[in-house]
Amino acid sequence: MEIYNSEQEQVDALKAWWDKNGRTALTALALFLLSVLGWQGWNDHRQQQAEAASSNYQQMVELMGRDASQAKEAGRALIGSYPNTLYAAMASLALAKLAVAEEDLEGATAHLRSAMTQSDQPELAGLARLRLARVELAQGKAEAALQTLNGGKGGAASDELRGDLLLTQGKPDEARAAYRSALDGYGNVADKRELVQMKLDDLAVAAMESGAE
Repeated sequence: MEIYNSEQEQVDALKAWWDKNGRTALTALALFLLSVLGWQGWNDHRQQQAEAASSNYQQMVELMGRDASQAKEAGRALIGSYPNTLYAAMASLALAKLAVAEEDLEGATAHLRSAMTQSDQPELAGLARLRLARVELAQGKAEAALQTLNGGKGGAASDELRGDLLLTQGKPDEARAAYRSALDGYGNVADKRELVQMKLDDLAVAAMESGAE
């Protein structure tokens, strides 16, 4: 480290450094400030967007209990204004619910497929996938529903539905395995476990009756 003999020498050295590096330093400082301000502006923009989307979603939910037509308009407007967001996915789930209530299963399918891709929240995408498989089951598309379930990460509810689907395909042994997996997955959720156990018991009775014939 250089040791300066006087304050004037320090001043002279600082001036020399500034003459050589001052412009570069100012440019770097300006870029840094711009990046900080830009990042802050982007965060503020995202926060405003999230608040607006949340308000629009709440409005849609309130309308669902009074006027389904207006609720659908609000949902479509939300998705158009804030695509690929959590609230867009939630709006698509709500639109699917309205479609099912109107027995528009094709429409429900379209909304649920959208919900699966509109948010990076895996839980929300998993819920949309599960509901889509249920809609496909209601349409008599058991194989398509199984493929839908196989595209996700699974879980107890998924295993239970897989058992239902396999049962409709005349595959009791595979259905039994799926139900047992669901039983383990539900853990201490008593009502869910009770329902799955009933399905297993029904399979056992059916197997006994088939063996007795």
